[in-house]
Parts: sequence; C-alpha cells; structure tokens
Amino acid sequence: MLISDCTLREGEQQPGVVLGAPEKVAIAKILRDVGVRRAEIGTPAVSSGEREAIAAVVESGVIPETLGVCRARTDDIAMAADCGLWGVVVSSPVSPHQLSTKFGWSVDQMIDAAVKAHTAAKDRGLVTFASAYDTLRTDREDLRAVYGELNRQGLIDGVRIVDTVGVGTPKTVGDLVRWCADEFGLPIEVHFHDDFGLATANALAAVEAGAEAVSSSIAGVGERAGNTATEEVAAALEVLLGVKTGLAVDRLGDSFIRAAELMRLHLQSNRAIIGRNSFRHVSGISISGYIKSPLAAQPVEAEQVGRGSNVVLGKTSGRHAVEHLLAALGVDATELDVGRLVESLKETAEEHRRVLSTADLVRAVRAQLEN
Repeated sequence: MLISDCTLREGEQQPGVVLGAPEKVAIAKILRDVGVRRAEIGTPAVSSGEREAIAAVVESGVIPETLGVCRARTDDIAMAADCGLWGVVVSSPVSPHQLSTKFGWSVDQMIDAAVKAHTAAKDRGLVTFASAYDTLRTDREDLRAVYGELNRQGLIDGVRIVDTVGVGTPKTVGDLVRWCADEFGLPIEVHFHDDFGLATANALAAVEAGAEAVSSSIAGVGERAGNTATEEVAAALEVLLGVKTGLAVDRLGDSFIRAAELMRLHLQSNRAIIGRNSFRHVSGISISGYIKSPLAAQPVEAEQVGRGSNVVLGKTSGRHAVEHLLAALGVDATELDVGRLVESLKETAEEHRRVLSTADLVRAVRAQLEN
C-alpha cells in the first residue's frame, strides 16, 4: 500500500497557499522523514517559478518518485520532462460536466489528445498515470473507452480514480475500484476531495476494494474543502485496518504540524491527529478514564501518531482533573478543600469562557490557602 502525497501540488490550489522553492524543498524533506517515497510536487504549466520550484525538489533528491500533474497536452509533458520529474499524472476531462460543458469536446477528441500526451511522456522516458478527473461522474463506457485505449497501446503504468468534487461514497468508490481492477488490470490510485467530509472514509473503502495507492495531502490541504488528509488516512490504515503504508506513523503528528506552519495553514483545533485538541482532555468524564489508562479516553496512545496527550481545566472539568494537575505541580491535595477548589475553577472558566492555565490553578490554590 502506497501513500502518494500531493501536498506540494494540490496544496497550492487552496486559496492563500503559495510555495516557493525553499518551502517546497523543506516540506519535501518532512515528507521524506516520515517515509513518503512518491509525491506530486507541482504542475509545471503553472509558471516559470513553479517549474523552478519543481526542479529544486527534484535536484534535492529527497523524494525518489516525483510526479508532475499535466493536462493532456504535449507541451505540458515537455515542461514536466525538462524539470527532471520521474513521472507524470496526465489529467484528462471525461465526465459530461468537464468534457462537453467545460471544453466542448467529444470523447474521441479526448482520447486523441490523451494518446498524444501519453505517447510524448513515454517518448521522454516518464512513468505515466492516466487520470480521468471527475471519475465518479463519468459514464463507465466513456471511462472504458479512454483508459482502455491507453492501456491497449501500452501507454500507462496505472490509472487513477479522481473524485474531483467529492461526491463519492464508500460504496460507490468500492464498486468503481473493483470495476477498474477487473476492466484494466492495472495499479489503481485514488484521489478524493472532501466536500461532504467523506474523503478519508472513501480512501479506506478504496484500499479495501483493491486500490494500491492513495493520493493525499498534509492536513487535507487543497481546493474547496480539501482532500484526503495524509495523516488521517495513514493512521487509519495502520491502526484500524492493519495495512502497512510504509510511513513512520509515530512521526506524523509533530512533523506535519511543522509542514502546516510552512504553508501558513491555520489548523482547526479539533482536527484529527494534528489538531491542538486531538489528544487534549478537559471534561471530567473523559479525564477520570484517561488518568487510569489513556485508551479509555482516546483511540491510540498519542505517541503512536507522533503527538502527546495532556489534561487541561475548564468548565466541564472535575475533581479527578484538578487532583491530577495538583499532583503534577507537587501540591498535596489533602491539604486543600478540593471540592471548593473545583467550584472556584469552574466559575473562573465560565466567567472568562476559556481553558484555564496553570497560573489560574496556582492562583486558585493560593486564594484558598490564604483564606
């Protein structure tokens, strides 16, 4: 099972994310450090600056299998080859929403363009992946026509299922993966968008159905609602399904938080794996279990995915949380009226509407001792 990270390409399709060569190389090194060996590192046709950044990542040598995403155009292929890329993802519009509405082309015209582009890629020694984007809204006969012809001519090394607007469900995705496997007999990679919050679930369903690679991005960065998040799908595959991804899952969390900072992403606090609150406990009912065993309150040990757990105080905290944090401070709880201390802290949290700090706890303890 392979994770083909697309942060360096798809990430810049999120409004406000702009990566120059230094940032791309730095993020590529983070990807290398967690074990990513294949990554989409850019779209050569975007600009000369993009091509320079792609070439810088290639020259750094940190990602063994570097991919560029190209349109079904021979000039795009030439730019990709000139950047020194290992391979290309040739993106061909086939669904009615893309092909006829957007381009005004017939399926035959698209096949002709795709054949020319893939032939050019093979002539330049590139590994090639056929990517009929908006696959979930493409008629299977049209998909058979495009992928079938490319496969018949021996022009592709794999096919992609691309849910461009996030309309797939685990069932429809699984069915399509199995159909493609039976129809083309080639490695299948999936690339899902998260418009309905199903990208990670769809990726898991695709792997269970036989997909061999998942295209995903750090923190799900990407267009609109983003993509399958690399940290989510890798952790879920390893922990929930027992599928080896080749990634060092125990390094994902903190590593990807650094990558998000390089992209100037503002991560939501409750984001899975890398959100500030993903292993942070405040409610009394959660903390009472966590103190006995972290797995009573969270799905894995935080360190298993490169994070750390902690307990904080707030309106919903209770006696167990206060005693736990007092012990961490070396304060003997038997010298205090813990029940009264809990009520005082709850009042402070309600008044200020925030999580309480260590300083808040110390002040509350001192106030009680002075009285």
